[in-house]
Amino acid sequence: VKNVSQDFLSVEDPILANLNQDSAGTRQGLKEVVRADFNGDGIEDVLLFESCLWVRGWASSIPYGSIIVLTRKSRDGKFEVIFE
Repeated sequence: VKNVSQDFLSVEDPILANLNQDSAGTRQGLKEVVRADFNGDGIEDVLLFESCLWVRGWASSIPYGSIIVLTRKSRDGKFEVIFE
């Protein structure tokens, strides 16, 4: 885990920590965008934006992003992915 704040978590592949000419790896960030009851069950769900950067050495990197929605079956249950 590289960075943590109230609504953001950043994870870095250990290979990138010692970046060199031939290295490759990924960086991932999860940002909480909004909490709402998306499925109408009365329990708050979480919409996240996942940003990733796939690094293939110094010269090239490929960024991409996606949306993830998490929900719980009960107020004290574990979060489950319902949309990815």
